[in-house]
Amino acid sequence: MDFASEETNFPRIDIALCRQCIGKMKLNKSSGFDSVSTEHLLFGGDELCVHLCLLFNTMLQHCYVPDRLGYGLIVPLLKDKHGNQSRSEMYRGITLSPTIAKLFEYLSMKLYGDQLLSDPLQLGFKKYSGCCHAKKLPSILLRKVVTCRPIVPLLMHQRHLIRFYITACLSN
Repeated sequence: MDFASEETNFPRIDIALCRQCIGKMKLNKSSGFDSVSTEHLLFGGDELCVHLCLLFNTMLQHCYVPDRLGYGLIVPLLKDKHGNQSRSEMYRGITLSPTIAKLFEYLSMKLYGDQLLSDPLQLGFKKYSGCCHAKKLPSILLRKVVTCRPIVPLLMHQRHLIRFYITACLSN
């Protein structure tokens, strides 16, 4: 990774970084609407990586992401085989994103991940955190509210209640 020029001062994506991020992508996954899979990128060779690097560096230089990279294909998945398959509640949707968009996301995280912060109240889509933590939070909150300060947090907004839980109750 080298820097473009002194005027713009943004990191450039090189072939080695592109190859490294392609290697981290999961194999045998469904492709998006463009039918490009991770295997295409993996076995495309350095020539493909050169063109992808040119594309991604141009996107960074001009601060432009093509609309097609944001498109996704929503596919319904059956939750339970033994349930009533005619009911819409028995399905959940997943979005199949373009593989090139996923690669650009991996590269962006590699280049700028240390500069990105998330709210401490966000439980999903974070390393070492997930839905199970979010599901347990209300019952833990109620127990902690009773043991910590029973009246004040109940009058607060939910966000402040969660912040209270994270800062005050977990530190005890």
